[in-house]
Amino acid sequence: MIQKSVVTDDPEASHSGLRTGVSTIRKAFVKAFFLGLAAGSFIFLLDMSRECSKEATFARIQIDMPATDAISILGAAEISCGLTLKTKSAECTFSDYWRNYLIAIDPAMNVVVRKTFEFRYRPHILRRLVYHVRRNST
Repeated sequence: MIQKSVVTDDPEASHSGLRTGVSTIRKAFVKAFFLGLAAGSFIFLLDMSRECSKEATFARIQIDMPATDAISILGAAEISCGLTLKTKSAECTFSDYWRNYLIAIDPAMNVVVRKTFEFRYRPHILRRLVYHVRRNST
């Protein structure tokens, strides 16, 4: 079979293969970027779920619960607040993104006597931005 070869002086025709190669590379980079963004978001959400779960730990601790049980629940949740049976500290404070928690133990009876929480103040993102701009403009 005889093939015809066409010789052309058109520079666009000779670079069309290069152009499709560049667009393929560009598409691969865009796909890799979005895949990395999705993977990073997934890892971030997994990490944040640990922070969000402190409410469940707080709910497991009950008034009149033995101090040893409360300390073991806090330890299992990886909450370190300095509360041990050996120290004189009778209060444990910890927080997550939305709340501040307090657990108090009576050192004489070694039981939980008080547990409270309060919501943390989180200003709106626009307020934080305005505050940041004002603070840095002076």
